[in-house]
Amino acid sequence: MFSVIAEELGFIGSMLVIISFFVLVWRLITIAEKSKSEFGSYVVFGIAAFFLIQFLLNIGSAVGLAPIIGVTLPFVSYGGSSLVVNLFLIGIAESVVRYTSLE
Repeated sequence: MFSVIAEELGFIGSMLVIISFFVLVWRLITIAEKSKSEFGSYVVFGIAAFFLIQFLLNIGSAVGLAPIIGVTLPFVSYGGSSLVVNLFLIGIAESVVRYTSLE
């Protein structure tokens, strides 16, 4: 899917996608660091790692650095179940933020 974005939107569009994913992962890591619950921190670090690995495998396979294994690009690819799982994981991260702010 990244190759389609790169073809249609060019370098600027590709860089916007890459920057937005790194901002998402960076924000998840800061949420994990600020969490008062050790379990919540581990969960959010795992979510950040999940998104980062999916993103790097998809980009790597699009540019020929990684084998093509069929990993979807989070929040962009067409898979309906993938989108549901991604939104579910973001909801869990937001739950950790809410739990941290309530304490």
